[in-house]
Amino acid sequence: METRAVRVLDVTGLGLYLPHIVQAARILRYRVDNASGRCTREIAAGLRVVDRGPATPRP
Repeated sequence: METRAVRVLDVTGLGLYLPHIVQAARILRYRVDNASGRCTREIAAGLRVVDRGPATPRP
């Protein structure tokens, strides 16, 4: 069995040192092995950055 929980936070205007970050996300994933009953937890984090337009290659 597997369960996931996602939390997203708008971080604009919080005074963070990362000025281009607009959203932060945390994903929690819980898994239970049906055979052994063992429970594992995995946490992932993500950041969303303001789009600055298409990138151009450097020479």
